[in-house]
Amino acid sequence: MGAAATALIAATPVLQAADAPTQSTTVQAAVREALRVPVGERMSIEAVRKSFGAPRVLGTASRKIDFNNGDDITVGPDQTAIPLSSTAESISIVNTGDLTGGIGIDVYTGAIDLDTALVNDSVNYFLDSGSVGLYDDAGNRVVDGYGYPAYIATGRINVNRSFVVLPRDPADSTIAIDNRGSIAFADQHAIRAVNPAGQSIDITNTGDITSTGDGELRAGIYARTEVFESSYTFEKTADGERTYNVFGQVTGVVSPDEYAFEDITLDMEYDGGAIAINNSGNIDMGLTTAPPYFGSASYWASAGIQAVGDGGTTIVNSGDIKVDKWSAGIEVRSTATTSISNSGRIDIGNSSAGISFSPSAMGDAGDYRLGGDVYIVNSGEIRGG
Repeated sequence: MGAAATALIAATPVLQAADAPTQSTTVQAAVREALRVPVGERMSIEAVRKSFGAPRVLGTASRKIDFNNGDDITVGPDQTAIPLSSTAESISIVNTGDLTGGIGIDVYTGAIDLDTALVNDSVNYFLDSGSVGLYDDAGNRVVDGYGYPAYIATGRINVNRSFVVLPRDPADSTIAIDNRGSIAFADQHAIRAVNPAGQSIDITNTGDITSTGDGELRAGIYARTEVFESSYTFEKTADGERTYNVFGQVTGVVSPDEYAFEDITLDMEYDGGAIAINNSGNIDMGLTTAPPYFGSASYWASAGIQAVGDGGTTIVNSGDIKVDKWSAGIEVRSTATTSISNSGRIDIGNSSAGISFSPSAMGDAGDYRLGGDVYIVNSGEIRGG
């Protein structure tokens, strides 16, 4: 075997081949050393959105990160073979080794900065809930001042809503991935690239990809430049106290049940970030056990190739793609110019699509979103459905 990995930065660590577990650990140690940040502290849109704090500075913004791997890497089903992350550096990966684990290649850069928000609105208010009929101790309905049957709220909801809009893609970061090895992945993605506040993602894959798990919302190749996130949480925070008559009817509320509802929306004005994916490898997404859950980000339980972003998307596929039920061979979510060209064979299960296109996020093109034409050209076979 040759050199296991090379991280071409100011100081260039070179690793020698070893047995698979030691080798994988060594490769990832080289990545962490190159970035000066533990894998566990990698930035994510989800983490930033939840904390609504400024992103952690992960490294010096002037560096460009080049990473090359030529050896096979095997890690556990909950681990990543090649993880790279940064705040705003451009990242380039060339992999010729076969990868086995949870995720094969996982790259993040172009972190958002909430301190630059154009809009940062929040509102807090309370709502009554759980209204029930009010009775007296004798079992008679209590009437209100207008002579109508009285009702009383047994619960109170503390509502917090936040809406943040960021300026358009301030980072110069780019992601380039050239994968020539096979990838067997048990987690969500074989190749994942996320660059929310940066300029572009470019993925070339010639290796075969096989999903060995059955989790939700899987994709063989996943690229995202879109910032938009919307989520809500609802939980009970305290039990209330009520009084009852001998018939079990409510006669009063000493204290209401307390609930907390949080609704958070994060968006970017004219969110760009180009995506280009060229795949000639075969992708087998395996079996899907259930359709996507209600309110999930995608219509599909799995996808061979999935791209989400409004900066211009180009997909060229000549490889064979196989997906099961409730899945798509190729999925693009965008409001902007999109070109999808497929010459490979796509086998799909029931309630599935060979090629799927739908708008991204909320709003239409022109509603502080980029627009453009959509071109889909298919010369390959699409079978099943």
